[in-house]
Amino acid sequence: MPTDSAATWQKKKLFKEFPRILSLLLILLPVSCSARYPEKVPIDPQGIGVKDIYAHPEWTGRIVRICGRYMGWSACDANTSMVTRSDWVLKDSTGCIFVTGGSPKWLYPLNNNATGSFVCIRARIRWFGGKCTLYFIDQGHRRPR
Repeated sequence: MPTDSAATWQKKKLFKEFPRILSLLLILLPVSCSARYPEKVPIDPQGIGVKDIYAHPEWTGRIVRICGRYMGWSACDANTSMVTRSDWVLKDSTGCIFVTGGSPKWLYPLNNNATGSFVCIRARIRWFGGKCTLYFIDQGHRRPR
């Protein structure tokens, strides 16, 4: 059993080494976290455009951040298809795509005032039968019209 002076010496040594231990943890933590998601698509500050999604079918299953205008239940390109009747259209300057699995809380397809609202979402890309659809995950920030 360590004596009182030995225990005090061990505590002092631990406090001396604490900055080194902390810096090591701060270095290793981001490295270990980034290793879990090697499949992420590189995203520029404005996000990815619809045209980019259509151009890269190999991105299927990946999560992307995309911004555009909420167009409700309007028609869209031939490259995308509805999965359910409640799917809605996201349109940006490069094209449009159907989004399924929900929508941001403040958007309702029956509300005509919502049509044309700017929206950013995170969604998973899914290709099936040569058509592409986004599966809604969560909303980004809302920006006024």
